[in-house]
Parts: sequence; structure tokens; C-alpha cells
Amino acid sequence: MKPYDLPLLLSGEVRDYAAGLIGNSLRALMSEPEEGRSGWADLPFLVRQVSRLDPPSPSFCNGDCPRHLLACELAVNALQEWMAQRA
Repeated sequence: MKPYDLPLLLSGEVRDYAAGLIGNSLRALMSEPEEGRSGWADLPFLVRQVSRLDPPSPSFCNGDCPRHLLACELAVNALQEWMAQRA
């Protein structure tokens, strides 16, 4: 993906799916016991697992398309920012 592709890929669907991933990933993160809770480095894996449990609609994409990967990356970045603010 090239930087000039970003405005085209960042549609309302991408933002909506990323917001859902953030919420569902945060719920999964908070349901873990505090002493074994996922850390900063585990967030990409956690978001990918959540995206597999809550896949995008078929009209959005069918898996690892650039829009799906971008939504996952946005979710990871938002969760990392949230964790940094809590530290």
C-alpha cells in the first residue's frame, strides 16, 4: 500500500469496522485476568483474533484485503494509545 492510497481506503466502512474492533478488542482485553493481561506487544495478535471472531461483512471484504488490514492497524494504534495513557 502506498501513502497516496490511504485517503481512498479510509472510508466510513473502514472507520466503522475499526471502531467495532477497538470496542471488541478492549472488551476481550478487560476480560483477561489482570496478572495475565495482554501487553503492548500482544495487541496486534489480539486484534487479529478478534477480527476472526467478528469478521467484516462480505460486502466489505473477504479477509485480508487492504481495507481489513488497515482497520486492524487503526485498532491496534488506538489500543496502544489507550494503554500508553493508562500507564
